[in-house]
Amino acid sequence: MRSQRIAAATGAIYVVLTMVGSGLATANGDPQDGPAVLARLQAGRSPTETVGLTMEILGFALFLAFLGYFYRVLRRAEGPDGWGAAVAFGAGLVTVAVKAATASSGTAAQLHVGSLSPDLARTLNDLGGAGFVVSGYLYGIFVVAAAGSAFVARALPRWLTLGGLVVGVLTIAAGTAGILDPGGYVPVPFLLCLAWVLVTSILLTVRGRRPAPGTEDRAVDAVQAGISASA
Repeated sequence: MRSQRIAAATGAIYVVLTMVGSGLATANGDPQDGPAVLARLQAGRSPTETVGLTMEILGFALFLAFLGYFYRVLRRAEGPDGWGAAVAFGAGLVTVAVKAATASSGTAAQLHVGSLSPDLARTLNDLGGAGFVVSGYLYGIFVVAAAGSAFVARALPRWLTLGGLVVGVLTIAAGTAGILDPGGYVPVPFLLCLAWVLVTSILLTVRGRRPAPGTEDRAVDAVQAGISASA
């Protein structure tokens, strides 16, 4: 039971690490023009930025742990015929994959900072921004699928599942608009999705594991059938 609560808590820890880490990593601003981006790369990361980036990296590792736990919770509640949990799990994995792939552009820039031009530095920086937009779109799919699965299977309270469906759809819409026009991307729905994961993780941690809907009834029926057969 204790390990289950720890696994459930990884979602909340992931959100905290990601939000705080992002704030620290961009504490000195996020330059957009090529010369400013190149100058920042040449100056190197400050200790605060390094701590923030490390927190973000660890946060996504914890998100993978939460994905595994959350998938089991939803899959158990859905039963053998459910498919929403699998969609949520897949969307979560792809989200992490996109974030990891776009982070490689920043790593490459750090490795060859001495040979970068301002235009190339800006392009590599923009790749990271584009990855944020695309991962936000995928994150919306994750939340919609997870909330939809939980709604149908009654794995979470109705108010939480309905809230997840709303913010997830808004995040998909914002991500779609951002892909079409990256400069006009609005990240607020994505932040609301993070808040949804935070609340869900806390709820699962406090509540602990409970029997899937109908499990207790089936157990009672099995016991009664056994008594009748032996009578």
